[in-house]
Amino acid sequence: MVKVKLKLANALHLLLVNTRSNVQFGIKMQFDDLCPVVRSLTATDLFTESWNAMKPLLDFVSLIETQNTATSIR
Repeated sequence: MVKVKLKLANALHLLLVNTRSNVQFGIKMQFDDLCPVVRSLTATDLFTESWNAMKPLLDFVSLIETQNTATSIR
């Protein structure tokens, strides 16, 4: 289940929509190599689910970047 952190989401939104901010953005997922799931054949499912959980955020960043690019071209 994806947990929504409102303060983090609001801060991220403000950074991304402010075209004057010079902030780099990265996503990191960390998996314990001693975890039985990571050592199993279902590990690829775990990795896929983790990336899929980031899709709404990546879509949002992509949308903001597209809008910023379109605005700067005008």
